[in-house]
Amino acid sequence: IFGRAIFILVFRPAVEIAESMFRKSRTVKNRPVFSRRWQNELDSRDRPLPPPGVAAEWRGIWPEGTDFQRCLIYAASYLRAIRLGLKDIPPSRFILYSHALFRENPAKVFGRISSFLELPVHGFQRAVQLIRSETTVVPEDLRAQAKEMDSILGLDDLTRSLETLSQ
Repeated sequence: IFGRAIFILVFRPAVEIAESMFRKSRTVKNRPVFSRRWQNELDSRDRPLPPPGVAAEWRGIWPEGTDFQRCLIYAASYLRAIRLGLKDIPPSRFILYSHALFRENPAKVFGRISSFLELPVHGFQRAVQLIRSETTVVPEDLRAQAKEMDSILGLDDLTRSLETLSQ
C-alpha cells in the first residue's frame, strides 16, 4: 500500500519529550488528551493501565511510576517504535534527524532534507531564519526521575541508536 512512501522523521531525547508532555498536562485544560491523560483508565485494583503503544516489558512498571515517569515510559515507547520500524524500511526511503542537531544547525538539516527530497536548498532559506535555537529546559527533579528510569528503559542507549540511524 505504501510501497513508494518516503518518511521524514525527527526525534528528541525521551526526557525532553516527557517534559513537554508533563508540562502540557499541567497547563492545557481545554484538550482532554492532556488534561485527562490516562484518567479513569484503571485495572481491577484501581491502578493506572498503560495506554496502547507502551512497550510490553514496560507495562508492569506503569502503575508504580509518577506522572512524569509515565510520560517518560510513553516517550521511550514511541522512540523505540521508531527505531524498530525503521529497521524494516530501506535507508533510501527515510531520513531521520535529531532535533538537537536541528536546533544547533538548521541549515545542515534542511540541506539533508532538500537533498533527500531532491529539492533546491534555497527553498528552505526563510525557514532557517525562523528556527529558534533554545533547548528544552528540564528541571533537575525531573532529570533525577529520568536518571532513575534509565537503567530500566535504556534511555541513553535508545537515543544513541537513533542518532546512529540518523547519520
